[in-house]
Amino acid sequence: MQLSNIKYHNIIFANDKDIEKIVNRDVKLYIKQMQTENFKSKTINLALTSIKSMFNYAVEEEYLGLNPIHQKKVKQNDLKEIDIFTDEELVKLCKYNKNSKLYTKFRDYCIILTFIDSGIRANELINIKLQDVSLEEVKKTVA
Repeated sequence: MQLSNIKYHNIIFANDKDIEKIVNRDVKLYIKQMQTENFKSKTINLALTSIKSMFNYAVEEEYLGLNPIHQKKVKQNDLKEIDIFTDEELVKLCKYNKNSKLYTKFRDYCIILTFIDSGIRANELINIKLQDVSLEEVKKTVA
């Protein structure tokens, strides 16, 4: 069985190489190549999963006796850079609509304070239910 044009993001893993001749070292070299080309660990792990699956299929279809790929996943050390508010920006946010008598502006003010005070994510705040909030705990922290 020939492995031709197994491509992942324009990188060729094995081109016209017999499947029986591919070894774990080939995968290690492929991973190193992806790392030198600055692929994120998540992308490399996805490629590795695809390669392992292909070899598992080859074993199931009896092209191979054993899967030669034993490479473990790459550690995910890609850190996302997070933009945070400056102290001045936080003060501006806290003053936003603070004294408004309109419901929507007061609601927005409360949402902003909740974000700042708790660090809750927007999706978490959207999905919060009344039973998720303990008014007794709120009273304790306010007092």
